[in-house]
Amino acid sequence: MPDHADRPAWERAVDRIRVQAADIPMDGCMAGHAHRKEGSFAIETGKASPLLDLIAQATELSQQIFVANLAAVSISPQDRVEIAQASGVQHAESLARSLLTRRAR
Repeated sequence: MPDHADRPAWERAVDRIRVQAADIPMDGCMAGHAHRKEGSFAIETGKASPLLDLIAQATELSQQIFVANLAAVSISPQDRVEIAQASGVQHAESLARSLLTRRAR
């Protein structure tokens, strides 16, 4: 992780995700089941795995760290935009474009 004012918060978030993942029992790891309701054609699904929420949290955190790295790295503004576009992280692309327009002024 880069040296950044948010680094302690990021590290706490990683630790929290790690602890929460370790606390999920093995039988609770897999996504919920789906079955037909008795006497009906309707599909009933069980509760989704808590891992899915942790994956979403980890993805959000990794995107925050990526954006911070992208803002801090010493590369050309155009390279920054290209990297941001390739990443698929919307906030990174917005940041890169705003930095590009600031330099163009």
